[in-house]
Amino acid sequence: MAYRARQVSGVKAVLWWQGTTDAIAGTTQAAYHDYLARLAAAVQADLGVPLMVAKNERWANVALAKETPINAAVVQAWTDVPNIVPGPDLSDIVTDSGGPHLLTDAHLALAGQRWWAAIQAVASATFITSNQPGAVRNDSCGLFGMGITIGPNPITVNSLGRLVAPGNSQVHSLQIVDPVNGTTIASTTVNTQGAGAEAFVYGNLASPITLSANATYYILSQEASGGDQWYDFDTTVTTTSDASLIGAVSGTSAPYALIPNPNQEYVPLDFTYAIASPTPTPTPTPTPTPTVQVTVQTNPTGLSFTVDGSPYTAAQSFSWQPGSSHTIATTSPQSGGTGVQYVWKNWSDNGTISHTVAPTTNKTYTANFTTQYYLTMSAGTGGKVIPTGGWRNRGTAIAISATPTSNTQVSYSFASWAGSGASSYSGTNNPASITMTGPITETASFTQNAQVTVQTNPTGHTFSVDGTDYSSTQTFSWRPVQATPLPQRRRRTVPPAFVTSGGIGALAELFRTLLLPLPTRLIQRISTLNIFSR
Repeated sequence: MAYRARQVSGVKAVLWWQGTTDAIAGTTQAAYHDYLARLAAAVQADLGVPLMVAKNERWANVALAKETPINAAVVQAWTDVPNIVPGPDLSDIVTDSGGPHLLTDAHLALAGQRWWAAIQAVASATFITSNQPGAVRNDSCGLFGMGITIGPNPITVNSLGRLVAPGNSQVHSLQIVDPVNGTTIASTTVNTQGAGAEAFVYGNLASPITLSANATYYILSQEASGGDQWYDFDTTVTTTSDASLIGAVSGTSAPYALIPNPNQEYVPLDFTYAIASPTPTPTPTPTPTPTVQVTVQTNPTGLSFTVDGSPYTAAQSFSWQPGSSHTIATTSPQSGGTGVQYVWKNWSDNGTISHTVAPTTNKTYTANFTTQYYLTMSAGTGGKVIPTGGWRNRGTAIAISATPTSNTQVSYSFASWAGSGASSYSGTNNPASITMTGPITETASFTQNAQVTVQTNPTGHTFSVDGTDYSSTQTFSWRPVQATPLPQRRRRTVPPAFVTSGGIGALAELFRTLLLPLPTRLIQRISTLNIFSR
């Protein structure tokens, strides 16, 4: 087998699937374990590769009590025999009485799959590809070995190895340590007894260990003064590119001494490894970016506004990134129904009617409006009113006033106000006051006065009206009133005069006209009172 293996390159391990004959013979666990240890040492010496041992399948013709020690020895060797690596567990495959071999396609497929999985699990390269030993020594106690820096990909180390110098026969402790604090990360032992000189002997780790990408580690062997010989730091080696040799390392504890050199180490040491399946970088759960809570609303409520161009008529709450820009706007005026409107006053942040905001903390933006009501002012025939109609702010007190028309052709007197709406006024006060608590309409009405002319005939004589003397024709505008009997007294008088025409009847008519109030319809027919005198 060794001869054939040497004829090909790239041999990584020898696969061992055997034990049924030993089970039939009743071989004990200890005996079979010793056999495997000697076989592994021979493979290592001849080929420099590990022995991969499988647990046997179950053959129905052999008592289970005989098969159990064989498989127990295999499991033991997996952990304590240098240069043996775990193979597949086939002990659950049960063959019939026809023979111990796999006789069905299903069994063959299953076994093949398990062998492949086992090979993949320990398919390891050796870090040292060649070596040129330096000076031999055994004059010091301590830890000796090499420093390495892992490449861009993590590697999984399965075993550690030590080169066997001539005459070596002792067990050596190998370990991977943290170069900073000296903590042992993984360890194993190798037994150089019976191993061929100038070959590496390997010891499996209790379980494979993954070394991190771009991290530095020290691989060290415990050596004793006067014990097995080993090679000094002038030993030259070549390595694979999956890690970098950084130099020879020695010491009893951290901090260790490092002699920097990319091609030299003590002892020398080696390890078997495989490129680790990269651990998927977990997709980080995005840390929620803190947001600010923003409310946009109007006062009074229910009016329209926009946020980033979207229209709303009710208060809206938003979650925004702190400092992000947004546009808030409104329109003015806005109708509130007949006689009611809302005029924009301001935003609570004192921005213009349409402006950009970028809050960094929780914020409320309120568009404030002033409520206005419409005042309608009108005047009936015979006068005018002030103020003019128009929009007035809610709560404003307003004085209203009516002015009758009065000129030489016609005159009027103010009669009354007729108001409608909350807080309007109806009555005869002039001026009057109203308060805008809603739309209001106020209408003033006027009464036309009578036009009365008083004169003498012939002209130029003196007469008196309401105690005032006149000597020329006078025209008066008198307010009509309902006829009311009054005690006979002189209210309006004319001087004593002699009747030259018309007789006593005319004079009586004159006094009746001047002294007694008359019905409106009669007074409005009077245009001239003629007073006759001698």
